[in-house]
Amino acid sequence: MQTLETITNDPKQKHTILLAEDSSRIVLELTYKPDNLGWFLDVTYENANFEVHGLRVVTSTNLLNQWRNILPFGILVQCKDAQDPLLLEDFLVKRATLIILSADDVKQINQINADIKDEV
Repeated sequence: MQTLETITNDPKQKHTILLAEDSSRIVLELTYKPDNLGWFLDVTYENANFEVHGLRVVTSTNLLNQWRNILPFGILVQCKDAQDPLLLEDFLVKRATLIILSADDVKQINQINADIKDEV
């Protein structure tokens, strides 16, 4: 897990992350849209020729879970009050946190979610 600590209150930001496992590069472009009261994310992963645009940033164990068989990482978003990041300053004041998950983290989270689902 790698917490993205460099998110500011700038409404348009670009962050480049190197994966610890293989030093491949992920580019995250975050955009705050006040009319939609929320953050949106573009993800580019060059190793898999993968791009997704306009993904709303919500509280999630893995925003990229639907692409878990393509990507060797995931993105976890959590908020202190279990709500979604709605305000421009949510990441800056640490109300919300965005974490890059490794492939092992994704597998672990999916197993936990499957175990919970089986119990219900």
